[in-house]
Amino acid sequence: MGRENGMKVTCQVASKLNKSLISKSCDLD
Repeated sequence: MGRENGMKVTCQVASKLNKSLISKSCDLD
């Protein structure tokens, strides 16, 4: 569960840097 939380934070940061990148990585949630 802790890892999932970390991924979400990373996704939020990535979304600010690269929306197309988060689109792929964060859509897994």
